[in-house]
Amino acid sequence: MSREAHREDEVVLEIVDALARGDAPSAGSTLERETTELWALLPYELEPAPPRPEVWEEIRGRLASSRVVPFPERRQAAPPPPARARRGGWGTSAMAAALAVCLLGLGYLLAKTEQQQTAIAELAARLAAADDRLAETSRARAQLDMITRVAQHVYPMHSTPTGSQRRPITGKVFVCGQHQQWYLNVQGLEAPPPGYDYCLWFETAAGMVLGGTMTVRDGVAELSAPSMPPGTKGFAVTLEKTGSHREKPQGDVLLLGEESISL
Repeated sequence: MSREAHREDEVVLEIVDALARGDAPSAGSTLERETTELWALLPYELEPAPPRPEVWEEIRGRLASSRVVPFPERRQAAPPPPARARRGGWGTSAMAAALAVCLLGLGYLLAKTEQQQTAIAELAARLAAADDRLAETSRARAQLDMITRVAQHVYPMHSTPTGSQRRPITGKVFVCGQHQQWYLNVQGLEAPPPGYDYCLWFETAAGMVLGGTMTVRDGVAELSAPSMPPGTKGFAVTLEKTGSHREKPQGDVLLLGEESISL
């Protein structure tokens, strides 16, 4: 063995002895410093692996002339916690945070949904009211058009002595030129007693024909249709029991219109 190689072996042994005693190795010469740095780079925290047989034989041959120096004992490091356990704590916290965010988001969505449903209900109510007003406006325009442009005859209706109304009532039936389309308007009617209806009758050559029942709103009753029985020559309004036989009037006659006026 050359002197240089022998010196390297001595430096290695000196460093190993210092590490075994727990002392700081000497780093006086360049060789000692480089060897110490090399040993410092060794991975002490790795599990020891047995050398290959040929390497072990070479080490034995080099150390045959020197005393055997035991390798420093490795301090038993506490086993690290299982990776799954470490991830478990973090994962649980992350899941809890995600659940909290989801619950917060769900509460926000529920609140927004409730607000939207309320807004939709209000909008639907407004649209329904607008539709009612539009229908009322359209109906009023149709009635006005019937009175001012379509109607060629009007039948003034007068109350009869047998009428049971406590205040005077008047009515008119507007009829088109072909004597088909008609519109009835009655003013001053009281709400009918419970179990009774106001009915309109057509007076024809074959007898009285029911034209329909009327609804009173603020003292006004209206009724209209695009046709009437052939040969109609007059009109009557009576107060009848609800559900009674309607082949002919059976109740009090409140209004009669038997003469027309050309418009």
